[in-house]
Amino acid sequence: MKYLSQQGDTLDLICHHYYGGTSGYVEQVLEANPSLANYVVLPAGVLVELPDLVKQQAPEEEISLWG
Repeated sequence: MKYLSQQGDTLDLICHHYYGGTSGYVEQVLEANPSLANYVVLPAGVLVELPDLVKQQAPEEEISLWG
């Protein structure tokens, strides 16, 4: 899928909206769009390729370090 950025978009915001989170997704979207690493805030009109990614699974078991 392709997304055309709006003024003020960030890659985190786009990933959260499209994938439902940012953990692991931002890195994969950057791999597909290496030129986006040049931006903190995207200007309007930047074409972002949003690859089909496998949704990140939450760990099945949480481990407590403090018992």
